[in-house]
Amino acid sequence: MLNRALLTALIAVALSTPGFSQALGEYGGMVSKSTTAGAGAGSAVGSSAGGSMQRTADALGGGRASQSAHGIVTVPQQQRSHPDPLEAAMRANKPKLEARAGAQGAALQIASVPVKTAVYVDGLPIAYAPAVLRLPAGKHVIELRHPAFLPWREELSVTAGEKRRLEPKLVMANKNQVLVSFDK
Repeated sequence: MLNRALLTALIAVALSTPGFSQALGEYGGMVSKSTTAGAGAGSAVGSSAGGSMQRTADALGGGRASQSAHGIVTVPQQQRSHPDPLEAAMRANKPKLEARAGAQGAALQIASVPVKTAVYVDGLPIAYAPAVLRLPAGKHVIELRHPAFLPWREELSVTAGEKRRLEPKLVMANKNQVLVSFDK
């Protein structure tokens, strides 16, 4: 019984670490049920008797948790207690940019390869691609950044009411290396 409680606590701590929980959520962390640890994790985290899965989700920021067939508990990104600072900056910057653009701003649609590339306008993070943005008329510097790719940059001028589409394809930074990053 002590081992189960310890395992539940360790899993809760691991899931509260943004990099670990993101890796589990995005890459479908696999735990084999054939191993003792896997079976223990599956039963300790996913036990419906006592609702330990939901208590773990509540401890990580509330909301609805889901459980995979392997006993892995995931909490949706918007419900995690450790928000991504880049996303927080984007949520603050995009409304300000679009307020400056007004109703007659230029529409810029960005669809990049790879997806979920950070879009910067005039040096400020605005959104993840794919994105549709309203820009004020004038000159702007559009940058796309992704940790595994070389940055992409273009200076452009837009007029009020103009519609433009960008489809940049970023180039891998180094095809011989695997990039692994963990958030603090």
